[in-house]
Amino acid sequence: MGYITDREEAVRTRIAAARKRAEEWCSGGGMQRTASATLFREVAELDRIHRASKALVPEYRERFIKCVACGNAFHDERSFLSHWRYGPSGAIECVTTPYLLDVLGFETDEYCYPNEHWPERVYREPIRD
Repeated sequence: MGYITDREEAVRTRIAAARKRAEEWCSGGGMQRTASATLFREVAELDRIHRASKALVPEYRERFIKCVACGNAFHDERSFLSHWRYGPSGAIECVTTPYLLDVLGFETDEYCYPNEHWPERVYREPIRD
């Protein structure tokens, strides 16, 4: 889980920095509200990473990652993590519908394994600059 672990460490570093800024600007001015909003955003990102990590099946079929929550397979941890978003209810959940994954920009490859009749769809998010 290299990518997810790296993301978690980066978010924890940003949380520590935001917490420090919020404590330094305890006067109640606009800067404290900005620091508090940043802290809240980073904590929400850490929550997203933790929720996604609980549904991760690494080395699915020896080369992919599978989401237990939706049953979809992904090429890598980056693609897997990016399909976890805030849903309509405001809760963090994974995007399960193939159509929505396509709308979000995920590319799909189909792999047919020996002794199986139907190909499996494997999603990946293209790397963008």
